Amino acid sequence: MRAEEKYQELFKELQNRLKQLKKKLDQHKKDFIRNPNWSFVGDVQYVNEQLRNITEFMK
Repeated sequence: MRAEEKYQELFKELQNRLKQLKKKLDQHKKDFIRNPNWSFVGDVQYVNEQLRNITEFMK
């Protein structure tokens, strides 16, 4: 497999994961609105930390 093919395959997977993340975050927000508690806050804090690490890596 050439680098271009592997890149495209992995990039498509990345795009799909981002779409899944958006759906899960939307559901998470709905769940929080129905039952606000600190565990949801912790979830969002953790995801933000992970995304911060990723975006810093991609600079």
